[in-house]
Amino acid sequence: MTVWIRSLALVAMTGAGLYLASTLLVSSDGASQGVDTTAGAQAAVPPAQPVMELLPREVLRVMPATIAERLTVSGEVQPVQRVILRARSAGVVVELGAREGEAVRTGDLLVRFDTEDLAATLALRQSEIDATEARLLFARQALDRIERLAERTIATQEQLDQARREAAVLQAQLDGLRAQAGIAQATLRDAEIRAPFDGVVASRNVDIGERASAEAELMTLVDPSRLEARVLIATRDVSRLASGQSAELRIDGLEGETVRGTVLRINPVANDGSRFIVVHIGLVNPDGRLRGGMFATGTILVEERADVLALPATALREDEAGAYVLRLVEGRLERRPVVTGATWSGGQVEIREGIAPGDMILIAPLPGLGDGALAEVTGG
Repeated sequence: MTVWIRSLALVAMTGAGLYLASTLLVSSDGASQGVDTTAGAQAAVPPAQPVMELLPREVLRVMPATIAERLTVSGEVQPVQRVILRARSAGVVVELGAREGEAVRTGDLLVRFDTEDLAATLALRQSEIDATEARLLFARQALDRIERLAERTIATQEQLDQARREAAVLQAQLDGLRAQAGIAQATLRDAEIRAPFDGVVASRNVDIGERASAEAELMTLVDPSRLEARVLIATRDVSRLASGQSAELRIDGLEGETVRGTVLRINPVANDGSRFIVVHIGLVNPDGRLRGGMFATGTILVEERADVLALPATALREDEAGAYVLRLVEGRLERRPVVTGATWSGGQVEIREGIAPGDMILIAPLPGLGDGALAEVTGG
């Protein structure tokens, strides 16, 4: 009995793949028979896996960095010290010491009222005081005599009571006149209004010769060396703020410059009809370029942490096994499970476990890429 055994006789390589050129059948007794299979059989080989070309901006080499959480704010610059000077009593303005925009020093005269009537009133009150003091002196002397006579029963009780009444009435009159004189003196002093601090006149509402009523606004004085930005913060974010936090602001009119400040105060309640709370950021204005009313935008530094591994949120992927990233290792993407932490400003996500400094991570959300895919960075 003859048994035929199939063995490969020739393998030819073509551009389309591997082809079996011929087959040799060998019997157990040494006989052989060739079978031509060139036109028929083809050994199927999977095509080569394509290599994905990645741009430099689509990957990131992870390195420890300092990341910060910042809160975006906007608001208006206002002077910290601002006072409206008012007239305490009615009068005619006879002198003004400064105009709008002029700088003044503490104690400088700003407004003077006509004092002729005030001086006359004070002189009248003083003369009445002098006359009443003289009458009171005679009344007390008379009271002393009557009291001595009453002790010897020479003066009656009625005379004694009358002398005491006259002295008490004169004393009351004197006290009233002295109070009126004090008011006249205060009014005379109020006729001159002086600068309570070093500053600049922001507005002037009267002119020489005008009669100002009591409590009328005369001037507004501000201190331009100390300013603050009043910004609005949503109530959901205010719990993250505290006094002393630093801020960086950009001011309209000072393009290209960053003004640094510090959170000074946080209002305890939201503005009426809104869910925003006013936060006051202190600013230093040594060169006087900042002005009240300028618009400011910027950020408040809420938290900062050093030596953190972080990735853009676009680098994170998720499947049924959990969160992971794709790490590029020797031309092949590798699935790396990660443990994430806090999300920071700018979409940065802290990675606590799963990656190491120096790892090259795919950060672009490219579809169709997964574990084992071939990739290389091109273009730089």
